[in-house]
Amino acid sequence: MGDPKPFKIRGTRRLRWEDMASRPEGFVAIGDAVLALNPIYGQGMSVAAVEALAMRDAIAASDDVAGLAGRIQESFRTTLDFVFDSGLRSDAHYPATTVHGVEVPLPPKSRVLGAAATEDWKVAVAMRYVSHGFSAEPLQRPEIQARVRARMASKRPARPHDPAVIPKPFAGTPLPR
Repeated sequence: MGDPKPFKIRGTRRLRWEDMASRPEGFVAIGDAVLALNPIYGQGMSVAAVEALAMRDAIAASDDVAGLAGRIQESFRTTLDFVFDSGLRSDAHYPATTVHGVEVPLPPKSRVLGAAATEDWKVAVAMRYVSHGFSAEPLQRPEIQARVRARMASKRPARPHDPAVIPKPFAGTPLPR
Protein backbone atom coordinates (compact mmCIF):
# COMPACT_ATOMS: atom_id res chain seq x y z
CA MET A 1 0.00 0.00 0.00
CA GLY A 2 1.17 3.46 -0.79
CA ASP A 3 0.11 6.96 0.05
CA PRO A 4 -3.47 8.02 -0.76
CA LYS A 5 -3.89 9.46 -4.23
CA PRO A 6 -6.38 12.24 -4.96
CA PHE A 7 -9.14 11.52 -7.43
CA LYS A 8 -11.02 14.22 -9.26
CA ILE A 9 -14.56 13.39 -10.26
CA ARG A 10 -15.31 14.58 -13.73
CA GLY A 11 -18.81 15.47 -12.59
CA THR A 12 -22.35 14.47 -13.26
CA ARG A 13 -22.98 13.95 -16.98
CA ARG A 14 -26.30 13.37 -18.75
CA LEU A 15 -26.15 12.02 -22.30
CA ARG A 16 -29.51 12.20 -24.07
CA TRP A 17 -29.48 9.02 -26.14
CA GLU A 18 -33.28 9.21 -26.38
CA ASP A 19 -32.99 12.44 -28.41
CA MET A 20 -30.80 10.95 -31.15
CA ALA A 21 -32.34 11.24 -34.61
CA SER A 22 -31.19 7.70 -35.39
CA ARG A 23 -29.46 4.93 -33.51
CA PRO A 24 -28.55 1.34 -34.23
CA GLU A 25 -31.62 -0.86 -33.97
CA GLY A 26 -31.43 -3.05 -30.89
CA PHE A 27 -28.99 -0.73 -29.09
CA VAL A 28 -29.97 0.64 -25.65
CA ALA A 29 -27.63 2.77 -23.55
CA ILE A 30 -28.04 2.24 -19.81
CA GLY A 31 -26.31 3.14 -16.53
CA ASP A 32 -23.32 5.48 -16.67
CA ALA A 33 -23.61 5.59 -20.47
CA VAL A 34 -26.68 7.82 -20.08
CA LEU A 35 -26.15 9.36 -16.65
CA ALA A 36 -22.86 9.33 -14.77
CA LEU A 37 -23.45 10.72 -11.30
CA ASN A 38 -21.34 12.27 -8.60
CA PRO A 39 -20.69 9.18 -6.44
CA ILE A 40 -21.26 11.13 -3.23
CA TYR A 41 -25.02 10.69 -3.76
CA GLY A 42 -24.84 6.91 -4.06
CA GLN A 43 -27.49 6.78 -6.79
CA GLY A 44 -25.75 5.28 -9.81
CA MET A 45 -26.67 1.65 -9.18
CA SER A 46 -30.19 2.65 -8.13
CA VAL A 47 -30.70 4.51 -11.41
CA ALA A 48 -29.41 1.52 -13.38
CA ALA A 49 -31.83 -0.75 -11.48
CA VAL A 50 -34.75 1.58 -12.26
CA GLU A 51 -33.68 1.60 -15.92
CA ALA A 52 -33.57 -2.21 -15.92
CA LEU A 53 -37.14 -2.32 -14.57
CA ALA A 54 -38.29 0.16 -17.21
CA MET A 55 -36.59 -1.96 -19.88
CA ARG A 56 -38.28 -5.11 -18.58
CA ASP A 57 -41.69 -3.38 -18.61
CA ALA A 58 -41.20 -1.98 -22.13
CA ILE A 59 -40.20 -5.42 -23.46
CA ALA A 60 -43.16 -7.10 -21.74
CA ALA A 61 -45.59 -4.51 -23.13
CA SER A 62 -44.31 -4.74 -26.71
CA ASP A 63 -45.53 -7.10 -29.39
CA ASP A 64 -43.32 -5.53 -32.04
CA VAL A 65 -39.54 -5.37 -31.81
CA ALA A 66 -39.33 -2.69 -34.51
CA GLY A 67 -38.38 0.52 -32.72
CA LEU A 68 -38.31 -1.24 -29.35
CA ALA A 69 -34.84 0.08 -28.46
CA GLY A 70 -36.02 3.66 -29.04
CA ARG A 71 -39.12 3.11 -26.88
CA ILE A 72 -36.96 1.64 -24.13
CA GLN A 73 -34.52 4.55 -24.32
CA GLU A 74 -37.42 7.03 -24.17
CA SER A 75 -38.86 5.25 -21.11
CA PHE A 76 -35.75 6.29 -19.14
CA ARG A 77 -36.23 10.03 -19.78
CA THR A 78 -38.37 11.00 -16.75
CA THR A 79 -36.18 9.15 -14.26
CA LEU A 80 -32.93 10.43 -15.76
CA ASP A 81 -34.13 14.04 -15.92
CA PHE A 82 -35.38 13.89 -12.30
CA VAL A 83 -32.09 12.50 -10.97
CA PHE A 84 -29.89 14.77 -13.11
CA ASP A 85 -31.79 17.91 -12.09
CA SER A 86 -31.69 16.91 -8.41
CA GLY A 87 -27.95 16.28 -8.48
CA LEU A 88 -27.24 19.43 -10.46
CA ARG A 89 -29.32 21.50 -8.04
CA SER A 90 -27.40 20.04 -5.08
CA ASP A 91 -23.95 20.36 -6.66
CA ALA A 92 -24.60 23.97 -7.69
CA HIS A 93 -24.51 24.99 -4.00
CA TYR A 94 -20.75 24.48 -3.96
CA PRO A 95 -18.68 27.43 -5.23
CA ALA A 96 -16.16 25.19 -7.03
CA THR A 97 -18.90 23.67 -9.20
CA THR A 98 -18.79 24.55 -12.88
CA VAL A 99 -21.74 23.87 -15.14
CA HIS A 100 -21.40 23.34 -18.88
CA GLY A 101 -24.16 23.16 -21.46
CA VAL A 102 -27.17 23.25 -19.11
CA GLU A 103 -28.91 25.74 -16.86
CA VAL A 104 -28.98 25.01 -13.15
CA PRO A 105 -32.58 24.24 -12.13
CA LEU A 106 -34.16 26.82 -9.87
CA PRO A 107 -33.95 26.02 -6.17
CA PRO A 108 -37.16 25.05 -4.42
CA LYS A 109 -39.36 28.06 -3.63
CA SER A 110 -39.81 26.79 -0.11
CA ARG A 111 -37.67 24.96 2.38
CA VAL A 112 -40.70 23.61 4.21
CA LEU A 113 -40.23 20.07 2.95
CA GLY A 114 -36.60 19.92 4.02
CA ALA A 115 -37.47 21.54 7.36
CA ALA A 116 -40.23 18.99 7.94
CA ALA A 117 -37.83 16.15 7.10
CA THR A 118 -35.35 17.32 9.74
CA GLU A 119 -38.08 17.01 12.38
CA ASP A 120 -40.32 14.20 11.16
CA TRP A 121 -38.93 10.77 10.41
CA LYS A 122 -41.83 9.79 8.12
CA VAL A 123 -41.26 12.84 5.92
CA ALA A 124 -37.52 12.07 5.95
CA VAL A 125 -38.17 8.48 4.83
CA ALA A 126 -40.52 9.69 2.07
CA MET A 127 -37.82 12.10 0.86
CA ARG A 128 -35.27 9.27 0.89
CA TYR A 129 -37.57 7.13 -1.26
CA VAL A 130 -37.95 10.06 -3.65
CA SER A 131 -34.19 10.50 -3.91
CA HIS A 132 -33.56 6.80 -4.53
CA GLY A 133 -36.83 5.75 -6.14
CA PHE A 134 -36.83 8.75 -8.45
CA SER A 135 -40.54 9.43 -8.20
CA ALA A 136 -42.39 12.11 -6.23
CA GLU A 137 -45.17 9.62 -5.35
CA PRO A 138 -44.10 9.06 -1.71
CA LEU A 139 -44.40 12.80 -1.03
CA GLN A 140 -47.88 12.86 -2.54
CA ARG A 141 -49.31 10.45 0.04
CA PRO A 142 -52.03 12.07 2.18
CA GLU A 143 -50.24 11.29 5.48
CA ILE A 144 -47.02 12.91 4.31
CA GLN A 145 -48.83 15.94 2.90
CA ALA A 146 -50.67 16.37 6.22
CA ARG A 147 -47.36 16.26 8.09
CA VAL A 148 -45.83 18.87 5.78
CA ARG A 149 -48.93 21.10 6.12
CA ALA A 150 -48.60 20.82 9.92
CA ARG A 151 -44.98 21.94 9.65
CA MET A 152 -46.04 24.89 7.47
CA ALA A 153 -48.77 25.86 9.96
CA SER A 154 -46.20 25.93 12.77
CA LYS A 155 -44.52 28.94 11.05
CA ARG A 156 -41.18 27.89 12.54
CA PRO A 157 -38.32 29.10 10.32
CA ALA A 158 -36.32 26.56 8.37
CA ARG A 159 -32.84 25.89 9.59
CA PRO A 160 -30.16 27.63 7.52
CA HIS A 161 -28.84 25.38 4.75
CA ASP A 162 -25.08 25.25 4.61
CA PRO A 163 -23.73 21.81 3.69
CA ALA A 164 -20.42 22.64 5.39
CA VAL A 165 -22.06 23.25 8.79
CA ILE A 166 -23.43 20.47 10.98
CA PRO A 167 -26.82 21.68 12.28
CA LYS A 168 -27.59 21.88 15.97
CA PRO A 169 -30.06 19.29 17.26
CA PHE A 170 -33.71 20.27 16.96
CA ALA A 171 -34.84 21.82 20.25
CA GLY A 172 -38.53 22.32 19.48
CA THR A 173 -41.52 20.04 19.84
CA PRO A 174 -41.51 17.35 17.16
CA LEU A 175 -44.58 16.89 15.02
CA PRO A 176 -46.93 14.10 16.15
CA ARG A 177 -46.10 10.66 14.81
